[in-house]
Amino acid sequence: MTLARFIGIAGEAANIGLGIPGIVEDTRSAPVVILGFLFGLAGKGSRAEEIMAEAATARLAMNAVDLAKLGQKFKTIDDKV
Repeated sequence: MTLARFIGIAGEAANIGLGIPGIVEDTRSAPVVILGFLFGLAGKGSRAEEIMAEAATARLAMNAVDLAKLGQKFKTIDDKV
């Protein structure tokens, strides 16, 4: 994986991470936020499934300490997934 690709994936992961609390706080914003996720993923020159698979792999590599650093809201949502 190239550095540019890694940075792109990290940026999209950050966008998703920042968008989820917005959805939790205002569920009416969900369609717009989700469309933003999809357009962001589609614009990376790769299939969205590949990007999401890479993000899932990165998430699975995180240990309990890493997850705890992301906060309780993230843990609550992550536990549902």
